[in-house]
Amino acid sequence: MRGAASIAEQGLGMPKAGVFIGMYDAPQDEDFNAWLHGRYYRAILKMPGVRSIQRLEVIDPPFGHQRYVVLIETDDIAATLRHRDSDEWRHWQQEATQKGLINRTLVPGKRIVRLSAESSETAGQ
Repeated sequence: MRGAASIAEQGLGMPKAGVFIGMYDAPQDEDFNAWLHGRYYRAILKMPGVRSIQRLEVIDPPFGHQRYVVLIETDDIAATLRHRDSDEWRHWQQEATQKGLINRTLVPGKRIVRLSAESSETAGQ
C-alpha cells in the first residue's frame, strides 16, 4: 500500500474520490461483530474523506479465500491513504489483529460504472 500512498501524494493516476476494497477473515461471534460494527467502523468513518462503509459476507468462499469484503467509500483517496500512516491508524490495526481480524488486504479503487434498475452512472459523468 505504500506504493499507492506515493502515487496519491504525487497525484499520479489516482482519482480524487473512490472506494477501498478490503478482504479479510474474522471471528463469527456477536462480541466481535459488536466491536467491528461499533468502535472500529466508527473510527474508520472519522478518517479524512471516508463517507460510508459496507460489510459483505461471501456466502460460499472458495477454499483459501477470505470470507468478508468491506467497501469504504471516500471523497479523497489521497487523504485517506495518508491517514493510514498515522499512529491512530496503527493503533486500530493492532486492536483489530488482537480481536482476530486476519488475512487482510485493502486496496484503493475507482468507480468505472454503477448500474441500478432506476439509472446508470459511468465514471466521468
